[in-house]
Amino acid sequence: SAMGMTGSANVGVELGKNEKGEVVVKDVVMHGPAYKTGRLMKGDVILEVEGSRVAFNADDAYRSMRGEKGKPVKLKIKRKGLLGDETLTTSIPRDDPPAPKEEKKPAQTLSQPRAQSPANK
Repeated sequence: SAMGMTGSANVGVELGKNEKGEVVVKDVVMHGPAYKTGRLMKGDVILEVEGSRVAFNADDAYRSMRGEKGKPVKLKIKRKGLLGDETLTTSIPRDDPPAPKEEKKPAQTLSQPRAQSPANK
């Protein structure tokens, strides 16, 4: 696909929206780049990705955060601090998502007609 050219490495976050409609980090993927660097936290509002404003669209934000593995993505975020919201600029190196464990299903169970199995005598 044409999208494949950008690479599918990401920073390892799940994005959603808060009650104001802002793009917000709903979850940080365990052992992903954001988790390892500690630079993105649950509840952070994503204001900009690579210098362009995120226009209240989590899907767009997510797509623009994707890219080449090892290449950092620059983010401007808003985080609740003790003295109100603070705006931070950070960059996180992209990486491939951690592989889900349950994907490796034994291939032979998929489509093997039983009738053809050799008789074990």
